[in-house]
Amino acid sequence: MSESKVIWQHCNECLRETKHSVLYEKKKRDTWSEGNHEIAWITTTSVLECCGCESVALQKTVYCTEDECEESITFPPRISRQRAKWHDSLPSEYQRLLVEVYAALHADSRMLTLMGARALIDVFMTRHIGDIGGFNKKLDQLVALGFLSARDSEMISSAIDAGSAAAHRGHLPTQDSAAAVLDIVENLLHKEVLLDSALRLREATPARGGNSRDAQPIVPADRQ
Repeated sequence: MSESKVIWQHCNECLRETKHSVLYEKKKRDTWSEGNHEIAWITTTSVLECCGCESVALQKTVYCTEDECEESITFPPRISRQRAKWHDSLPSEYQRLLVEVYAALHADSRMLTLMGARALIDVFMTRHIGDIGGFNKKLDQLVALGFLSARDSEMISSAIDAGSAAAHRGHLPTQDSAAAVLDIVENLLHKEVLLDSALRLREATPARGGNSRDAQPIVPADRQ
């Protein structure tokens, strides 16, 4: 039995390019001609297996002889970013929207990624202080309450502006810009998880010099 063909391919499990064995490959040729001029499209369908984690993917590649252009699509789509380990600790309203934001990113729908990230920020702010107005007013209130620092506010404002540009001005961000916005949003949502952890930690820690606490934890508006 002949050895399998091996190629380098992105692996969703390993989150990097790894060697893949080509388990199956089929080529199909379609042509169009007029006079002496002929154009051919060669479609290659391959079943690939990662040589490391052994995950399997399907790849379809189309090559055009006229401009020597090649395009490929892979199923499942390439994943450039995995969900954070603390994702399942988030409230359900965050989880549902965050899953769709990741799906948009993996499909390279960067404008939708930024719009979804902007919506996540709005959900976070409304959850904690209510619908008191626009983004700037909500950010100012979160800073005044001590929930966010001035530096946090600046970063989140940048992410909001990027999302607004995608939603209202047709701005197409680069992959790096989309990733940066998600970094900011994940950092914001992680505060929710850390707050819950801090509250549980405080409850489980014996008080010093009695039952009272010298400092009180920050409690979101919806829990007061």
